[in-house]
Amino acid sequence: MAETFTARRDPLLHRLPVISHFRKSMGLQRGMLVTGIVLTAAFLLTAALAPLLSPYGFAERFDTQQPPSSAHWWARRPAATTCSPG
Repeated sequence: MAETFTARRDPLLHRLPVISHFRKSMGLQRGMLVTGIVLTAAFLLTAALAPLLSPYGFAERFDTQQPPSSAHWWARRPAATTCSPG
């Protein structure tokens, strides 16, 4: 009599890549895996909540950039005192 051998398969949840790697890991390897998962989740959560975290649109919050003027300390020097090539 030939008995057929059927391999018992793990449930789908245990075969998922992240879950299976987590179950096989230990020590520093598991710590690094968990740290990577947490950081990735934090970045994805920040990206998903970006409209709530920053309610202003691009260039909506600040005025457009003005050219340098003498009202500021770091203003460009007048053309007569700048070095011109050639």
